[in-house]
Amino acid sequence: MLFILYLFLDYLKDIFSILILLSCVGCASIIVEDFLLQGLKPGPNDLLRKEYKFPFFGAANVASIIGTGIGLVVAISWYFTHNWILNNVLGIMLSITFLKTLRLTTMMPGLLLLGLLFFYDIFWVFISPMFTSGGQSVMVVVATGLDIPIKLVMPYLMHDVPV
Repeated sequence: MLFILYLFLDYLKDIFSILILLSCVGCASIIVEDFLLQGLKPGPNDLLRKEYKFPFFGAANVASIIGTGIGLVVAISWYFTHNWILNNVLGIMLSITFLKTLRLTTMMPGLLLLGLLFFYDIFWVFISPMFTSGGQSVMVVVATGLDIPIKLVMPYLMHDVPV
């Protein structure tokens, strides 16, 4: 996937951004729904558990609708402002949902996954310049070419001061 993004970055940038934003909306929906249903502990007949049927989408409870609405607001706000705080909120929601979905029960799969990701990163950052045109690192080109909320960002806190 990373190499395909590298090869077709100019063509896939907008499509990939929209797909990531849709994923962010889904992640926000999952996290807010879990917070509302597990944090507030509504009873079986409470408003948050009431289900509505939507054509083409199926049934959804009120907590899920609220989560999707919040996710849409945050994702659309980020899309138009590219605010670093909203970027980080969406990135953290993606991370939390990934960890919740993965459910590592023992240490071994996690260590194996981290070890493989370590060598994956070494390959795409340091070895890929040996076989790309211009000696560019695939990871660096893709990471700097995409402005999407999959990386946590921090603004410059200091202005350039003349010496």
